[in-house]
Amino acid sequence: RENYLYEKVKLFAQQMTNIHLTSKRFPTTWGSSTLLQAHLEAFREIFEELKWNFSFILNLSESDFPLK
Repeated sequence: RENYLYEKVKLFAQQMTNIHLTSKRFPTTWGSSTLLQAHLEAFREIFEELKWNFSFILNLSESDFPLK
């Protein structure tokens, strides 16, 4: 199930220049330290590897539904 969603989001992200989908994935549980590790790795990648110049970071999970 998670591979299906990942592949669909990966196709979408390839079409957008302002979206980056990391290839490193973590098995997480809401509220656990593994979720913190996943966030820290994502932030490290944004700051150190991508060196993006941005105003904000929007972190979406599978239960978020962006309206606009």
